[in-house]
Amino acid sequence: MKFVFEKEKLVELMRDFYTLTKIRLVVFDSDFNRVAAYPENECEFCNRIKESEKGRLLCARSDKEAFERCHKAQNSFDIYKCHAGLIEAVSPLKMNDIVIGYIMFGQIVEKNDKRNYKDKITEYLSDYTDGDTAEAERLFSSLVSKSDTQISAAAKIMESCACYLCVSELVKVDEGELIFHLDNYINNNISQELSAGELCRKFGISRNKLYAVSNSIYGMGIANYIRKKKVNLAGKYLSMGYSVADAAEKAGFSDYNYFSKIFKRETGILPSKYK
Repeated sequence: MKFVFEKEKLVELMRDFYTLTKIRLVVFDSDFNRVAAYPENECEFCNRIKESEKGRLLCARSDKEAFERCHKAQNSFDIYKCHAGLIEAVSPLKMNDIVIGYIMFGQIVEKNDKRNYKDKITEYLSDYTDGDTAEAERLFSSLVSKSDTQISAAAKIMESCACYLCVSELVKVDEGELIFHLDNYINNNISQELSAGELCRKFGISRNKLYAVSNSIYGMGIANYIRKKKVNLAGKYLSMGYSVADAAEKAGFSDYNYFSKIFKRETGILPSKYK
């Protein structure tokens, strides 16, 4: 999904993160295209790897796998090792329930295990330095090193930055995008009886298009997604002290027995027991 962003303010935030941590941040859209970074240029280590087509492909695949893993798991952030053995982290940029992009940092060596890292990574670099051990060691020494605690703290701050970017609308979806309007419509009318046919008429699309979009964005059919949203809403009303019948009605369930059945299927417990 494409989005628009206020580049000056976005870069300012990323610059502040770098000033605090000395870690480079990069923002991608949901199609994995880079849209902003600070510092702008990649580190010398990555540049050397990406001089070869093999290295470029491995880096792109590593990033894509991290983004897809983060999207599928719906994690607030994910810390992992890239193909070269360096520590990276990624957090989704979300509006409502839609992932519109990603923010990530990387190319970090774990400080408390630096010797072990050095041996493994300099050996890995041999393919990119024509076996020049001294050059591999020089590239390794240029990497940022942080402790486990520092990396975890940086990932949490990055997650907060991701939330801030969307809440403050420094990064936002191009409002011409179907899915943005679709999601807003569902959220604003979740207490009503929503059907696939109604959504198709509202947005002038076919059922096949609606189902394809829903499976791509939500990972499930549109009817399942709406039911889950309604059950979550009903659960909130039950937690607020509403009766089961009132919670069902306010969440858009007209049939009490159907509501109880669906609520138990989604949560594993009857609404009366939940209350």
